[in-house]
Amino acid sequence: MITTNGRPDGARRPVLGMLTQELLELVSEQWLGAIDAAADHGCDFICFCGGALDAPGFGKQANAIYDLVSDETVDGLIVWTSLLGINVGADRLAELCGRFGPVPTVSVEQPLGPAPVILMDNRQGMSSVVTHLIEAHGHRRIAFISGPTNHDGAGERYQGYRDALAAHGLVEHPELVSAPASAWIPEEAAAAVTRMLAQGQRPDAVVAANDDFAVAVLSALATAGMRTPEDIAVVGFDDFANMYTNDFSVDRGTGETGVVRQTVNVSAGALSLTTVHAPFREMGRYAVQTLLALLHGEPVPPTVMVPTELIVRHSCGCRPTASLSGPAGTAGAGPHDHLRQALMQRSTGLPADWPDMLATLFVGAVDGQSPEAFLRRLEELVQLSLTDGESVDNWWRVLFGLRELVADDTGRAEQLWLQAQMLLSETAERYWRYGDVLAHKRNQIVREVGQELITAPDLDSLARALAGQLPRLGVPGCYLVAYGSTVDTPTDRSRLLLAYENGAPVEVPPDGAVFDPVRLVPGDRLRRAMPYSMVAAPLYFREQQLGFVLFELGPPIGWMYVALQEQLASALHRVFLVERERAASAAVAEAHRREERHRLAGELHDSVSQALFSMNLHVRAVELAVRRQGADEEGRVTRGLAELRVLTQGALAEMRALIFQLRPDGLHEEGLVAAVRRHAAAVAAREEFEIHVQGGADRLPLDEQAERELLRVVQEALHNSVKHARAGRVDIRLHEASGAAGTLVVEVADDGVGFDPQAPYPGHLGLAGMRERAERLGGRLSVDSSPAGTTVRVIVPDVLSPPLPGEATTTGGTPGRRST
Repeated sequence: MITTNGRPDGARRPVLGMLTQELLELVSEQWLGAIDAAADHGCDFICFCGGALDAPGFGKQANAIYDLVSDETVDGLIVWTSLLGINVGADRLAELCGRFGPVPTVSVEQPLGPAPVILMDNRQGMSSVVTHLIEAHGHRRIAFISGPTNHDGAGERYQGYRDALAAHGLVEHPELVSAPASAWIPEEAAAAVTRMLAQGQRPDAVVAANDDFAVAVLSALATAGMRTPEDIAVVGFDDFANMYTNDFSVDRGTGETGVVRQTVNVSAGALSLTTVHAPFREMGRYAVQTLLALLHGEPVPPTVMVPTELIVRHSCGCRPTASLSGPAGTAGAGPHDHLRQALMQRSTGLPADWPDMLATLFVGAVDGQSPEAFLRRLEELVQLSLTDGESVDNWWRVLFGLRELVADDTGRAEQLWLQAQMLLSETAERYWRYGDVLAHKRNQIVREVGQELITAPDLDSLARALAGQLPRLGVPGCYLVAYGSTVDTPTDRSRLLLAYENGAPVEVPPDGAVFDPVRLVPGDRLRRAMPYSMVAAPLYFREQQLGFVLFELGPPIGWMYVALQEQLASALHRVFLVERERAASAAVAEAHRREERHRLAGELHDSVSQALFSMNLHVRAVELAVRRQGADEEGRVTRGLAELRVLTQGALAEMRALIFQLRPDGLHEEGLVAAVRRHAAAVAAREEFEIHVQGGADRLPLDEQAERELLRVVQEALHNSVKHARAGRVDIRLHEASGAAGTLVVEVADDGVGFDPQAPYPGHLGLAGMRERAERLGGRLSVDSSPAGTTVRVIVPDVLSPPLPGEATTTGGTPGRRST
């Protein structure tokens, strides 16, 4: 029975996670094996692509993606410990995995506590290639270029080197064994060989701990004027040199004379390196199978050892051979069995009886039947196997095996065999050209996608651009997420910028787009009817964490997802820079407007207000003089002066209110609630009716823009109540929404005559202005009106900041309000 760590979807298929580095080179190989196995077993798979722990520079920022792993999102975990732990010890790795809770774990390449570990047979693999140098070529002085001490496999390969020497009675020469490298840095391998030669310690052959080191050795030997393999043979380990990701430039040249230049130079000869095939893809498959067995409660061995394979090429001194001799124990195999053994096991697309079919058609064509059926079938089989990753060299061995089926030397047999060779060459070249065209086209599309993303002016445009480009890349699903600190969202939350599912963008309501990033996506979007495979990648720029992206598997090409990740990170960084620049420009403009309002308010206060105040005093003085003199027997002058005094006081009150609107000093100094109280008091005194403000005693934890916009909404709503509603009482309420932390509700309710919110009011823009202000804050405005009164309500989600850690909330204040 599969356990799912108590998740509510425990009855559903398991979700497997894998922690590894970006999907390039050997990492991609293991990932491909893992996604194949996950698909075969019908389970969901998420690959978290970070980096090595404690990586130098900004590379460690990629490891933020590991913070998203928990038992809420995955049921089991595969950890490529040799990659993640290259800079740290086992304790640090165990500490990382301890953060994920009780998640069953499988380790790859290095032990990780009690977790089962998937290993390759490094020791036997290295022993086999050294044995080949000794037995096939007679070498005796064999040097070894050591890998780093913090990689268990490097130590096992050194032991395999020693095993082969001891098995053949050869002495290990300490001067021919380099000191352990600090890391897998090719330049260190080149320097080690250069020192050996400078000290007069010339070996017969050099064995490198991996293929990158072997390429470095070839470079150092060429620089020293040594030929490979004529002067010194060179072999490696992995069957995969990281030539695609090492920094390089290209010298001019044609064909194989063009040389890729690095600090360690790479030539076309490096591609014919005798080596040991490291079964990374197979290890990925075994890791998934072992993890599923753990989840099913089945017994699992503590170690799963995956065999390696010797790959003989030219750098050891061997030439291509037509030999079809099979492995030990197959001496009695028939010629058709030898044909099957010539191809690798990865040619899974071929029919099971292909050797018999091909042999029958070949012999029939030699005996006089039409050769067309044989040639057509040969072409079909070659195309199928090349698509599966088969080597063309192995098909040449098949052709040699077919030729041996016919004993005579007739011209017809020779002509048919020559036709088969030409067909193989033409088919292989056509396949390579087609692959080259696909690669160039894919590269062009990825570049164009990057250009489209990097020119997006804002977040909405970036999301639309990504959704528009994903079909070109064949990616069926994607979730783009920004961390809260970058998109006006609480720092412990994230905002979903794009949900792209089944080849189309999906509308996500604003209140459903903010979520805990540990869930990866909001809601139940990852609980799907069909199994899926995802790539989770971090988005960061230097030390700034921007967010992350989830790609649903489209083409199984690791570098494409790496390129998209880098392009999205650059595009997001640029958008945030642009938005910060816009915000800064808006702040400057607002500061200028505020300065102008302050200037105008000062002038009104110093001129018009003072004049009105003086006029009011003069009117009062005239009133008193008239009364003392008794000159107004009918009271008309007194009444006129009283009316003039009322008008003057009203104009003065209006002017004070206007000055407050132009310069609401209390807003910046005391906050929204205090500013609303001050404005309400001024209006109540002027209009002589009741205004009650309910907002607690604390200052609400709002930013300056939110305070400014909401004050204007309250002022406009209160103005409408005073001027149009014929109200006797207005209630203003500011509070946090119940059950929705961080959401602010602002209400202005009166007991006036009401109005129709849907009716047009030409020349009156107050309602539209209030709605625009609410929407600028990400909120919404509603109006409830009846003959018994009107309530204007603004609801703004996620606008109230939570209290800082360690801060207390004032007693009697609104929940979630920050103490100041």
